[in-house]
Amino acid sequence: MPDAVMHRLLDSVEGRQNVSVATPVVVTGFAEDFYECVRQGENYSLELLIPPDVFERTRAAFPTLTDELLDDENVSLHTTSIPFSFGLWIVDSAEAGIIVFTDQGVCGILVNDTPEALDWATDQYERAKQDADPVFLRGRV
Repeated sequence: MPDAVMHRLLDSVEGRQNVSVATPVVVTGFAEDFYECVRQGENYSLELLIPPDVFERTRAAFPTLTDELLDDENVSLHTTSIPFSFGLWIVDSAEAGIIVFTDQGVCGILVNDTPEALDWATDQYERAKQDADPVFLRGRV
């Protein structure tokens, strides 16, 4: 099931222009694939919110990928406490999804494109972003 869930996420972000993600965990087996799918979008923009400890673990596990993200002017990475236990993404203000995590790993996925779902997802994302600290910004500071 985790592979099917993650492939649905990859399909959702592949070739899209604007991708926003807030997640309490990073599924490390798919981190590079995720970035590759996002980069296929013309003039893509990726904004990622993750907890500080998750950033440090991801950086240790994927130093080359982290360097690529740091050098990519289309990526904004922020660290913050994520106020929910699921992963959330929004693509092109047209589709939103959540990945359900349990102690055993990835459990399920929900994807929705209704205005109500997009409003809810945007509210959740903005709540998470409220106190976020930028790790690096577009144009690299």
